[in-house]
Amino acid sequence: MGYLPGEKIFCQIQIQNFALERISEISVSFVQRITYYDNLASKVMVAVLDEQGHVCDSTNGLTRWDLSIPIPGKLMPSFGNGRKCIEVNYFLQVRVEGKSSINGEREIIIGTTRNAESSEPLDVMECRRVSVDSLWDTMSVQSGSTNPPSYSELSSRRTSVDTLPPVYDSVVTDSAWLNSQILNVCK
Repeated sequence: MGYLPGEKIFCQIQIQNFALERISEISVSFVQRITYYDNLASKVMVAVLDEQGHVCDSTNGLTRWDLSIPIPGKLMPSFGNGRKCIEVNYFLQVRVEGKSSINGEREIIIGTTRNAESSEPLDVMECRRVSVDSLWDTMSVQSGSTNPPSYSELSSRRTSVDTLPPVYDSVVTDSAWLNSQILNVCK
């Protein structure tokens, strides 16, 4: 599932603790990883965009935590998988602390717009994932935007003899004349 900048990722973390060991804390990090590639090497830059923790101190068989992680409004989209120059990836990293620790991560895709091919409305589950502000922004951008005027509609480009492009025959004839003049000068 993909998300847009400004939205929230709604998560529910469930941990089944079959060993009934004490779980002291669960932490979730929203991470951006940028990888730059060179001919011989690569460089990785990691930034934690958001981090949340949950102290649970539980030995129950099932631990559940509901949280929402905001996606910053000005965020570069995911791209570059398989490219040779640069990759930008996002992950949710989960860490469970107790007698020992367990780590895991899940890739999150950040896009630039909603899929235009899907004209069907968001279902209830999807609406819960989208914050009211970002849904409003998306709707206002779609309803408030218009295409720019065509080239011929611009006031500076009203049709006149001066603004019409030259006729093909005159260009070919003029270029032949110009070539003959250049040859005469070079002699």
